[in-house]
Amino acid sequence: MIEQIQSETRQTVDGMQEVTPKTDRALTKVHAVAGMLQSISGEAAESRSRAGEVAHATHEQAIAANDIARNVEQVSQMAEETTATMHVNADSAAELDAMASDLRAQLAYFRVT
Repeated sequence: MIEQIQSETRQTVDGMQEVTPKTDRALTKVHAVAGMLQSISGEAAESRSRAGEVAHATHEQAIAANDIARNVEQVSQMAEETTATMHVNADSAAELDAMASDLRAQLAYFRVT
């Protein structure tokens, strides 16, 4: 009976000695995987941060684009107003020219030669 216990104990010790290197290798792999996961997590956080920066920059660009569009529309309206004013001025100049011609004709009537 003691021999049987000793034999089983030796088998258990031998089995443990065989399992220990495998356990050590598995533990090393687990540590490597944990390091990789931590690295991936850090890179994901950095990507999320950069995506946030891109979203913020895009928002700022949209605001600037809207401002530019508003300013372009104002310039267009001012150009239309200027064109209308120029037409009015041209009409007024034509009327003044006609009046000047009439006045010259009337002055010519009174001129003594």
